[in-house]
Amino acid sequence: MDAAQCAEQSLALSARIKPLLAGKHPAVQAGALADLVSVFLAGHFVAGDAAATAALRQELLDEHVRFVKSLVPASEREIASGRA
Repeated sequence: MDAAQCAEQSLALSARIKPLLAGKHPAVQAGALADLVSVFLAGHFVAGDAAATAALRQELLDEHVRFVKSLVPASEREIASGRA
């Protein structure tokens, strides 16, 4: 899958999930998102190598956090404009 296809599919899935989170308490939203990220991380492992698995998951989580942070300004604009 190329980057454009990945972005398109990610945005489409996000659009379907947003209504499920809308209006929920922030702790509930955070809990649901944390559960989804934990499933994502659990699916990435190095068979038989706990240390390599931990390193891989840390790398994935660090990249995820950087990506989330990069999206915040656009999300702020979307919320401010009333499109969120």
